[in-house]
Amino acid sequence: MALAFASAGMCVVVVDVEGEAARAVADEVAERGARALAQEVDVADRAAMLALADKVYAELGAVHLLCNNAGIATGGPVPEVTDDDWGWVLAVNLHGVIHGLQASRRTPRRSSRSSASRSRFATTSSRSASASGRNRPERFGGPKPRVEGAGQAMRERGMDPLDVGRAVRDAVLRNDPYILTHPQARASVATRFDEILRAFDTAAKTE
Repeated sequence: MALAFASAGMCVVVVDVEGEAARAVADEVAERGARALAQEVDVADRAAMLALADKVYAELGAVHLLCNNAGIATGGPVPEVTDDDWGWVLAVNLHGVIHGLQASRRTPRRSSRSSASRSRFATTSSRSASASGRNRPERFGGPKPRVEGAGQAMRERGMDPLDVGRAVRDAVLRNDPYILTHPQARASVATRFDEILRAFDTAAKTE
């Protein structure tokens, strides 16, 4: 997405809990002639996110597009998921998004737009634990070893990241509310919504 946004003429701020990774992407953006800023920030840290917003506004001006897509995964049978597991996931996947929205309000709101992804996972298991485990803070149990082969099947079936970035960019430019990357998923979506509509019909009959 960073590369795709840059190709549309945007200045790009790359934020990651791993500073080296953020700098590597920012360098790729700069090589393409766009202005880029790399920042090492944990989205679960509200104060750090607010400070990030101030820095971005001071150096680049208003935020026109907020991509709130930081996320981590941990897994296993639900009864075995620990408090630390839940705490870490919520800190990043929920509060991280909240902090991003709060931070974006520190720049002129009339100039900002927000983009968030929507996804649905039918199941989760220990195999869903990814390389993000190495960045797990001590307050949530500390770093965890990577599960061998974790995410391999998803990577093999997935799209090229640059294709995804271009799809997001194009949808933002068109102001589309949905970004549909896999047309073949239509049948499963239709099945899911049919189930929900049948539940509404059943509820109406019992009133």
